[in-house]
Amino acid sequence: MFLFIVTGLALAGSPEVPAGEASPAPATEELPAVDEVPAVEVPAPGEVPERMLAEGAVLTWAVEKGDGQGNDYEFVITLETLEGGLEYTWRMGPPKDEAGRRRVEPRWLQSATLVDNQYREGKKARFSSTSLVVSRTILDKARAGEPQTFAVGGGPPREIMSVSRVPFEVTIDDATVVLPALALSDKRGGVTTVLDHDTFPAIIAVEAAVQSALIAVRGAAPTVREALDETGTVTSYGVRFEIGSALLTPESHAVLSAVTEWLGDNADKTLRIEGHTDAVGPESSNQALSEARAAAVRAWLIEHGVEAGRLAAVGLGEGTPVASNDTLAGRARNRRVVFTAE
Repeated sequence: MFLFIVTGLALAGSPEVPAGEASPAPATEELPAVDEVPAVEVPAPGEVPERMLAEGAVLTWAVEKGDGQGNDYEFVITLETLEGGLEYTWRMGPPKDEAGRRRVEPRWLQSATLVDNQYREGKKARFSSTSLVVSRTILDKARAGEPQTFAVGGGPPREIMSVSRVPFEVTIDDATVVLPALALSDKRGGVTTVLDHDTFPAIIAVEAAVQSALIAVRGAAPTVREALDETGTVTSYGVRFEIGSALLTPESHAVLSAVTEWLGDNADKTLRIEGHTDAVGPESSNQALSEARAAAVRAWLIEHGVEAGRLAAVGLGEGTPVASNDTLAGRARNRRVVFTAE
């Protein structure tokens, strides 16, 4: 079973939305019962980069098992279409190691009050339900600040008590992007955060016993080549590994192929590959893991035609974090690969 539960991922300087608690604020004319979270401007509804919704876009959630040990895994979907329904393939990393495909019919995207987030190989979405996204009915009530009840998976119904507009920060093609979102606080103290978009109101965050967060999006066409051309360096979240492992995931191949092509077009350049980890576990283990991950990237590039002498791989362990290691999203941001042309 996979449960999308994710924190509202407040940006620096922006207060987090407490579970089950609304931020008191004057009602607005557009959303009479919806509170506004200050400090960071929330993009207008629907302001989502097109590449995030294009065929072939890859979206990755980090998931915390809920054992209190910071043991995370990843849930990855590849969009196939948003036309005439929602279709996507999905994959769960270890320890789940399952994959499949889902389709949600247009009529359920309009009116369903059940989100089926239970994923197993061969299992279809339940009748009269959505998956990955909420229905337009749920979205419209959230935008209007209306009380409502809906169900997610096999859990108890979520009785929504308040709604807040929130900014949601995510990495899209290795750049930080702020998305418009609605944080729905329920009677049990949970917070379900939904992308504020008409055709793709994805559950990008929910806060509860198990947590997950949308951490990275890769468009159908990787932009690593452009970044290397412009600045000579790129911090990539598109190169991904199984949690706690140096095993590259299939979603990494498109980015690495783009790096290979760039090196082919720039024969005078060499490339430094840095591996970085989060701070879960012993520092010595994270140092070794970062070295193994950088070496795995180097080995992939060599296997695909890049001369070994043009590639240097180094591991920097947990020593240079770019975010807090105390949060699910922060740990995901710290697990990264940096390419620098020399």
